[in-house]
Amino acid sequence: MSSSYFGSYKLSLILFLTMLFLTGYLSLYSYDRTKDESYQNFAEHSESLVEEILEREQSYLTILRGTKGFFGASEVVTQDEWNSYVAEYDIENRFKGIQGLVFAPVVPKENLTSHENTYRQLLSRKDYSVLSEGSKDYYIPMVYIEPFTGTNPDAVGLDMAQKGQREDAIITAIKSGEVSNSGKLYLRQKSAVDEDPGFILYAPLYRNENGTNTLSNTEAIILLGFKMEKFLDGIFPFNDKLTRIAIYDGQIDANSLLYINHQGNPGEMVYERSIQIANKNWILKFEGDYGYGLNALERYSPYLIAVIGLLISGFVGLLLYFANTREQRAKKMANRMLQSFTKEKKVAEEERNKIKTIIDSLSDGLIVTDAHGIVIRINPIVTQILGFTEKELLGKDYKKIFPVYDSFGKTLDSELFPIQYVLQNGKKFTHIEKTFYYKNTSGLLVPVSISASPIKLEGEIIGVAQVFRDITELERIDRAKTEFVSLASHQLRTPLTAIGWYTEMLLDDRKSIPEKYQTFLDEIQEGSRRMVELVDALLNVSRIELGSFAVDPVDVSVNELIKEIQEEVSVLIKEKKINIVTNCNPDKIIYRADKSLLKIIVSNLVVNAIKYSDHGSVVEASFDYEKEFILQVKDKGRGIPEQDQKHIFEKMFRATNALTTDTTGTGLGLYIIKAIVEQANGSISFVSEENKGTTFTVVLPKGGMLEKEGSKPLI
Repeated sequence: MSSSYFGSYKLSLILFLTMLFLTGYLSLYSYDRTKDESYQNFAEHSESLVEEILEREQSYLTILRGTKGFFGASEVVTQDEWNSYVAEYDIENRFKGIQGLVFAPVVPKENLTSHENTYRQLLSRKDYSVLSEGSKDYYIPMVYIEPFTGTNPDAVGLDMAQKGQREDAIITAIKSGEVSNSGKLYLRQKSAVDEDPGFILYAPLYRNENGTNTLSNTEAIILLGFKMEKFLDGIFPFNDKLTRIAIYDGQIDANSLLYINHQGNPGEMVYERSIQIANKNWILKFEGDYGYGLNALERYSPYLIAVIGLLISGFVGLLLYFANTREQRAKKMANRMLQSFTKEKKVAEEERNKIKTIIDSLSDGLIVTDAHGIVIRINPIVTQILGFTEKELLGKDYKKIFPVYDSFGKTLDSELFPIQYVLQNGKKFTHIEKTFYYKNTSGLLVPVSISASPIKLEGEIIGVAQVFRDITELERIDRAKTEFVSLASHQLRTPLTAIGWYTEMLLDDRKSIPEKYQTFLDEIQEGSRRMVELVDALLNVSRIELGSFAVDPVDVSVNELIKEIQEEVSVLIKEKKINIVTNCNPDKIIYRADKSLLKIIVSNLVVNAIKYSDHGSVVEASFDYEKEFILQVKDKGRGIPEQDQKHIFEKMFRATNALTTDTTGTGLGLYIIKAIVEQANGSISFVSEENKGTTFTVVLPKGGMLEKEGSKPLI
């Protein structure tokens, strides 16, 4: 044999072995990657199931708190009122996981007979009585139950104050003032036996919300009972071979097992997750097999790589070996390889089509931009919500075609746009609790919640994917709630004002009233004053949120306004020996504004500075009207803790150190100020350091406030 033959043989062998090595390496690499992707898919799916459980818990907690509020708003609730309430919320059909929603009053032993007589009339049941194991100091009988089907009617009158797990959970709820979880138990009613595990959530309803968290101050217990299978209905199909789950109460053992949806061998992958259900810790153990979430091509890609690599290795070796003598065979092999590549290309195109189908099937709007903010992809929901066509949007700068507005229709600064935030910071934008607004083709504002994530390739951002959801219906519900608060506050204001007048009339003739009754009347007068302040604040909040407040600008003397405010709070100034220092530039300032609104801004800031300053401190109020109208209120008081500063303008929020200084605040003042300032196209900011003081700065347009029609002014 010639030397060229052996040279060709050696070269072919070396290349063949090299190809085998590469094939083995790529196959193992593909196997590890497929395994990692499978686990990642499994973990993401498990997390999505966890989120569904938590969302369901929150919806049921909403019903629990709503029921608590319903009973707390009335001294006595009749059977018809209860029926109307559960019918309005359609609890039996909308919340099928509920085994029982129950109202159970706390009845001292001495009131037992009175309680039974009362509820015989309210329930129209002459045979109603409290069913208890024996005589005790108090009873907690179940009175109203929904759904009123199955064995639930038999539970009416059954005393829940029985020693054991249930009573421990009730006591925990009463002492903490929060919703308490009974932990794993078996729900039984009289002779009915139910071997399915479940749990009960308890919430206390106090007689006096400002009183102590004790049994004697507890008017009733609101509870929600669940069977685990019904609670999780629709989330975990039984015997799901893809995702097997077991849920444990506190620790993983047979006695703590709450739910399991499979019977058989353990899975190849395990993902554990702890969640908090009220005050109990649940452990969710997910099991699955490798290959989860992967299509057939992805699952068997390591084996396909090995097979294809072996084939290619053999082909390459043979091609080189027979290169000089078998030209025709080489051409055929080349054709086969071309067919293989064509097939792989077809598979890649099918994968792209599959991804497009998934994106088009999303129920939320999806906007994808490149690294420069140019829109490169949207899904059909975007055009359905906003009315624009795909042709009008693709290839355009997102800042021009998707400007973000606030609730007043004012365009936000581009730096506040979620996509811009992601492009600048390289981080996810996940403030889904915040409401933004887009405009549709009709020019109407559409409320949306937005989340956005960076698209990265080798560590560099190549684009942004933004998802938004139309929350018009949620805003409608929130508006209805605000209208209800407005109506309720308006109805409360008249009797409270009357109480204040009559008390003041009685106190005008103090000498004829015994001293101890004078103290009672002083407390009544102070309590009614605080209640009027709270009702006024709630009315202002509702009018702001409904956009119904009027703005009537007039020329206001700022110098006279600050004097007026000082006179109104003179008692507080003298009490704390505060020195109020005012500076005006120029000396006399006339600013065009709604006087009542400007007074709310200045008065709230000054009063807050006085309240949270030490005795003998100095409070500075400065006004500058050169380029813009600038108000600064500076104190050397307690300051705002750093962890509270980002929440300071939120509704009903009070800083932690403020709760110990002034227990009478509402947490609405700064929220109202910010809403007024933003309505006037102004801004408010602050600088604060704990125990050193705070400076609030309000900037309003030089031209003054713009007139705005409304049904009622702010108070």
